[in-house]
Amino acid sequence: MDQNGVLNSKLLRFGLSVAAVLLAAIGLIELREKVNSTTVALAFLVIVLSAATFFGRNPALLASFVAMLCFNYFFLPPVHTWTISDPQNLVAWTAFTITALVAGELSAYANRRAREAEQLYEELQKPLRRQLRQRL
Repeated sequence: MDQNGVLNSKLLRFGLSVAAVLLAAIGLIELREKVNSTTVALAFLVIVLSAATFFGRNPALLASFVAMLCFNYFFLPPVHTWTISDPQNLVAWTAFTITALVAGELSAYANRRAREAEQLYEELQKPLRRQLRQRL
């Protein structure tokens, strides 16, 4: 995605990433009785991947940090504490955090490589266009 204009603002990209996590957390809190921790983790992971895809690595890292905090505080028992009492939930929390960080990094890396490939393509096309113009 072209990051010109409105999306070029760092503050806006970071703000939208955090806002998406917080809005998802609010929605998932309302559905807490109907969703399990895996569903919550996957919902947050989609947001982190989207942040990495559209806004870059650093907003995705911030989104993953905020999502990890929300996941722990609102969804892992005992809720509304920073304590994780069940070892299985500690494993789930750790797996979510690592997955979000790695996936965000991979998505940002793929976007960076795609931009580099587009730039290289344009650079390679310039001499060919020049040659075509000279022949015409």
